[in-house]
Amino acid sequence: MSMDTLIECGRIGRTFGVKGDLVVHWNNKQAPVSVEEVLFIGQSVQVTNEYCVAALRQQGRSFIVQLTDITNRELAKSLTGQFVYLPESHLTPLASDEYYCYQLLGMNVVTDAGIDVGKVVHIFSAGENDVYEVSRVGMEGKNVLIPAIVQVIKEISVSEKRIIIYPINGLLDEK
Repeated sequence: MSMDTLIECGRIGRTFGVKGDLVVHWNNKQAPVSVEEVLFIGQSVQVTNEYCVAALRQQGRSFIVQLTDITNRELAKSLTGQFVYLPESHLTPLASDEYYCYQLLGMNVVTDAGIDVGKVVHIFSAGENDVYEVSRVGMEGKNVLIPAIVQVIKEISVSEKRIIIYPINGLLDEK
């Protein structure tokens, strides 16, 4: 298989049972793989190992994954806390107005008045919507949290690597 860019798609949680099963928390709350497909696991995208999915089932909000070569709890324990990656080509194509979270990381955030706010450094889910953590321009360590809601997000341009926001009252105030 030719290697294309690996994209972080989830993280290994804890072990499950004694036969080497793992709890996996997928970034988009859905498993982007199925049985007999390959995924990559590691502490970083540069250091990964390839595994084949032997079994997969949903349990509550998480997924229980069994990997072909992980046959006991001790082997599984060595993978806890590591990230799960898939080749970018494996991801489902999206509509023109949709995007994957990894595409937003590093994007410039500007207000609708053209004021440079900073760059997206982290994305997390907060109930019904995502929140973009933005590293402020010229304000080291003073990140701002931007809710991904229609009242705040005016436009996202993946091709221009830019997010335009409407800064609602108090959003950009220094804390």
